[in-house]
Amino acid sequence: MEGLRGLMTRAESARQLEDLANQTMSPEQAVVEMVTFSQAFRDWHNLQIKAQTWRHKASARFPIKAYELHAEKHIDDLRIDKITRSLIKQFMQPLFLTNPETARKLLGYLHKVFEIAYDNELIGENPCPRKESFTVPKRKIRHSSSLHYSRLPELLEWLEEAPFSNPIKVAMRLAVITTHRAAVIANMRWEHLDDCETGIGQSQRPLQGSVKAS
Repeated sequence: MEGLRGLMTRAESARQLEDLANQTMSPEQAVVEMVTFSQAFRDWHNLQIKAQTWRHKASARFPIKAYELHAEKHIDDLRIDKITRSLIKQFMQPLFLTNPETARKLLGYLHKVFEIAYDNELIGENPCPRKESFTVPKRKIRHSSSLHYSRLPELLEWLEEAPFSNPIKVAMRLAVITTHRAAVIANMRWEHLDDCETGIGQSQRPLQGSVKAS
């Protein structure tokens, strides 16, 4: 009966139900086992680990931590075919209000797990809502605070002892001295520098009678 209930979620007619039962249930198999969401999520996560989807250990740990903190208690032991769209919205909406970035990533993970279950014909459709279905607060723009020029020696002295790699320290010094945006410093390449002696870069060369802004 449990097996038939699982098949009924995928069948639109009695004939289709019969065909699915013949394809899925052998004479020796009385019940079609349906995996829990927790099992399906961890299987997906282990597959990504083997495929080296994430380059850093912290990135690899994040999906499972996010699931355990924000979703596990709601859907952990539920069969994957029993999880509804309304249930997902019920526990994901509060997360979108408090931590939109984590919620966005976790929703993506849930969607991928349900997609695999759909491809394996364990469910009839993917119940995972899209991000547009949730209320997401507008991001508040936070401007960096100013630092008086007289504290520059203090800042450079702090940077000497800071636990950063040498390339990062060089980039930070360059950002301070030139007052360039961080993105400009991060995207600098050797070919952008015309003269190593004078330090003149391409963005500082006159261009058709005008000066190209950096």
